[in-house]
Amino acid sequence: MQTHFINDVKELQHPLSAMRVSWYDGKPAWGMRGFMNDKVSRTMGYGILRQVRSVPNRNCGLVEKLAGYFNACEGYTRERFEDNTPAYSVGWKSAVDINDAQPQYIYYSQEALQGTTFYGTHDAYTGGGYVQTLNGSAEELHTAFTRLEKENWIDEGTRAVFIEFSAYNVQTNHFSVIQLALEMPPFGTVFPTASIQIVRLLNDADGRGSIVTLCEVLYTLLCIFLPLNELFMLFFDGPRKYLLSFWNYINLAIAAFAIASLVSYVYRQIGINEAVALFTATNGNSYIRLDRQRDLQLNFLAFLSIVVFFTCMKMINVLRFNRRIGLFTQTLSQSARTIVVFGAVFGIVSVAFDSALFIMLSPRLQSYSNLSSVAKSSIISLLGKLFATDIATVSHFGAENMQTIQTPSSA
Repeated sequence: MQTHFINDVKELQHPLSAMRVSWYDGKPAWGMRGFMNDKVSRTMGYGILRQVRSVPNRNCGLVEKLAGYFNACEGYTRERFEDNTPAYSVGWKSAVDINDAQPQYIYYSQEALQGTTFYGTHDAYTGGGYVQTLNGSAEELHTAFTRLEKENWIDEGTRAVFIEFSAYNVQTNHFSVIQLALEMPPFGTVFPTASIQIVRLLNDADGRGSIVTLCEVLYTLLCIFLPLNELFMLFFDGPRKYLLSFWNYINLAIAAFAIASLVSYVYRQIGINEAVALFTATNGNSYIRLDRQRDLQLNFLAFLSIVVFFTCMKMINVLRFNRRIGLFTQTLSQSARTIVVFGAVFGIVSVAFDSALFIMLSPRLQSYSNLSSVAKSSIISLLGKLFATDIATVSHFGAENMQTIQTPSSA
């Protein structure tokens, strides 16, 4: 397993060989160090090769009758069972003082690596681990990987290997957070996963910075006004009267998610400013991770979407003076109980279908590896936008289930 992986890495001379900028004739493009081969994307610092390990005999056990044939067993990490020994000797032979260890055998915590938990197909892994940095020339990296191969740096205790780095595309003003993973569960095989997430973390790079800033200020003032207004209404009407109105609950939801989006935005802005400052101070030659900033941006967008959704609901109440909107509001009021019952039945049926698809397809298709992905695929199926070719290839019964879901939407 290690030999194949290391050989593939060495064959590329660099896991991120696309960063080695060259022209059409293969000659290096001088003055573009740190850029990727598309000539417009700049790496944010250097990447890392990280592995997560398990402790032998910690989350597993040997059968007593066969214990004499095996030295130890390896179990799943489940995050809390990961090996976080501060330092090892070469080849993972024994724990040593951190001052006597090679850099590749020193443990770095999730906080030190600025990482986040990775939820794979078979296990969950923290953002910490043992690291080989991916900086230096191609020859230096080739030498380093050759040495790691001889030392069995990847062995039976390795549960996952990650290649992680970030890049910035100046043409589109987007950051790419890339994570390539190889899960190596205890039963002895490899499951590859690639995660490439594109986020926009800088808003003032396209000539519309003043307009964006104005909108951000207005939204910030709105986020401050909404909870204050609800507190005033609660005090003015009294808790009993205030909580009897359905629309007050909508207002509370808008205020709560608006504050959550504002907090996410502020922490994201602080994080990206720190990353840009570090990048500028070191000329892009330091270790920079954008996982936390990416997650905060995705959280901000999710909270903002919820605010927009509840605001659209509130507009139904605000515009009820319109005859058509008023008629629509009365229809919803009269059929509220029926809608709730329908929603409950629909939810139960959807969960039943999703559970069946998850059981049948999770071992075979990455897009059905967890229940949330299955639920999203079912919703897409109801809209008639899903192609079931992959499902039919691995499971005819699963394809029939998807056809059952799609039939009402196409009728």
